[in-house]
Amino acid sequence: MMKPPQIAILGAGIFVRTQYIPRLTEISDLVVLKAIWSRTEESARGAVEIAASVSQK
Repeated sequence: MMKPPQIAILGAGIFVRTQYIPRLTEISDLVVLKAIWSRTEESARGAVEIAASVSQK
């Protein structure tokens, strides 16, 4: 069986945090979220924290 593709998110705005990340965790068997990039480190870290907390549920 092939490994799922690894993806990165460019941007960590409200839509990414409230829509993309939760939807990606729903299909975590199909894709792996590898990285999140944002213009500010603070925003990127916040999105990573959300992704980590959503994926643990």
